[in-house]
Amino acid sequence: MFRQISHNLIPFIKPTQAARLLCTASTSTSEGEKRLAEKLMKHFSPGSQVKVVDVSGGCGSMYQIQVTSSDFKGKLKVQQHRMVNDAIRDDIKSMHGLVIDTKPA
Repeated sequence: MFRQISHNLIPFIKPTQAARLLCTASTSTSEGEKRLAEKLMKHFSPGSQVKVVDVSGGCGSMYQIQVTSSDFKGKLKVQQHRMVNDAIRDDIKSMHGLVIDTKPA
């Protein structure tokens, strides 16, 4: 029923909003979350902690990323975020939004 109702609303909302309405939330880790987490773990030094959550409801259009790494020591927050962006640069091109939280270990 929800999908039927949301299809009727599509002409009145933006395409990105429609995509979010049609997505269903999942409690399991999505392929996008796994892919991004693996890339980030490879990019940062061993012992780094990475958490990736698809906040778009499973569509893969918006992610929240938390990284704690010794690689961030002595770096400004903007430098830390650039390091995360560099690690997943190709993936970012297909995203609608991204929230990054970084902390030095």
